Amino acid sequence: MKLKIPPKYLILIGAILLLNIVFPPPPVGPKKYDVSPGEIAKQDVIAPYDFLIPKTEEELARERMEITKRIPPVYELDRTIEGSVMKELAALRTFIDSLDRQEGIVRDSVIRIVQKTYAIEYSVLDYLMKTNRNRVFRDLGAELDAFFTRGVVDEKKPQYRIITILNNDNEIVESIVEHDMRINHVDGK
Repeated sequence: MKLKIPPKYLILIGAILLLNIVFPPPPVGPKKYDVSPGEIAKQDVIAPYDFLIPKTEEELARERMEITKRIPPVYELDRTIEGSVMKELAALRTFIDSLDRQEGIVRDSVIRIVQKTYAIEYSVLDYLMKTNRNRVFRDLGAELDAFFTRGVVDEKKPQYRIITILNNDNEIVESIVEHDMRINHVDGK
């Protein structure tokens, strides 16, 4: 039995074929190229990154620097500093006063003895010996108290690690800031 196709359907099929020839449909998937290492490709090749791309040490260093610049500085308020500084200041004052009260010790000797115990410049100690020490220590204590009341922050070097994350054969360089973070190691992967 012969199949007869009406001419109007043949015209429709011919028009569809002609349109496919003039305006071809986009490719369904990526083109596959067989290019061996060292071989020059004859056309542009766009790889889907299913392999590692090695970076130079300079590129890695530059990328690490960019990551570390994004890490905000970490500050920690230490409230014990004020007490220890004030105790040291009181101990310095007591030490200087006890040496100054002793008979027969000249000012230069007192300064040298204080310098051996405390790392203070000669000119600062000379100034303390020449002026009203009580007023200087009182003013210094008031300034330090105001300074510590506002809060002294000590910049800590950020505890960060730069890690490489492999995700579906893609390599992502990322940084982790270890601030009150506990890293649990799970056996296996």
